Amino acid sequence: MGTFKTEGEIRSHFAFFHIDPMVSKSLRFILASFCFLGHLMGQGAVLNGTIKEAHAHNIYFNKRFNLFTRCQPMHLHVEAQDMVGDSASTYPYKLIPSEKWQKAIRELVERRLRTARLYQETAQNYFYVSVQLQQPSKNYKLAFDFRKMLYDPSTDSWDHATTYGADNIDLSTEHDLMSTLSFFLDKFLEDYVEENKAFCR
Repeated sequence: MGTFKTEGEIRSHFAFFHIDPMVSKSLRFILASFCFLGHLMGQGAVLNGTIKEAHAHNIYFNKRFNLFTRCQPMHLHVEAQDMVGDSASTYPYKLIPSEKWQKAIRELVERRLRTARLYQETAQNYFYVSVQLQQPSKNYKLAFDFRKMLYDPSTDSWDHATTYGADNIDLSTEHDLMSTLSFFLDKFLEDYVEENKAFCR
């Protein structure tokens, strides 16, 4: 029976390995926290990568849907109107066609489309520009978009749908109007040619 040890001797023997209960709880908490943070970081990396992939996926396919036409040309439709009223918020107001602005804008846009070899009067798709000049405040509202001929299987019909553009751009001067339209037109043509580059010559 020489191997028998009292409780005190056992405690003394394992004193080196003894961990205070409060310290033990702290260590468990720290280890659990590290594990949890590691899990979150791993999940965050996966989630972030997934979001980026999805974003890139959507950008590619949205842009392709919006602008891909095998580089088909487009015709042009321009509307320019004077909004006659006391202010931009006055209703009702009169809309009077403005031949001056319609001509100026048509010349600008058509010249750019012809330079890019994308203008054709009989084309299905078209580029639309709308300008409204508020009288007498001389404020301008600009809208433009690309309208693509699309097929709707639910109604078995074809029609134009706006797939690219911007509207309700408020501008204060004639220079702002023309420079802003020119800037957005350049951006549109850049995106259009880039998306259709395999077919554009």
